[in-house]
Amino acid sequence: MLDDRIRTVLERLEREDAAEREAGVARELARLAMPVAAYTEFYWTVNARSLMNFVSLRAAETAQREIRRYAEAVEAFLADKMPVTHAAFVANERVAP
Repeated sequence: MLDDRIRTVLERLEREDAAEREAGVARELARLAMPVAAYTEFYWTVNARSLMNFVSLRAAETAQREIRRYAEAVEAFLADKMPVTHAAFVANERVAP
């Protein structure tokens, strides 16, 4: 029941967001009313060293659980796309050079 109410609110806010953008409001400003629960999509450009630094910092036990899960996914991407670099990262105790 709560899921249905949340979905209803999010759908209404998405319609309002679209109307604001159609009225010429910048996308960043139109999305200010969207709650944290709304789906977000983004493109990220990064070099390998910065990626390793992100994982080093955000996979730490002191980081919030949500960002740690994201860092784990980023590290899996690193391991898949750059296995040699990832192996060096792991050999260096997951500390960026």
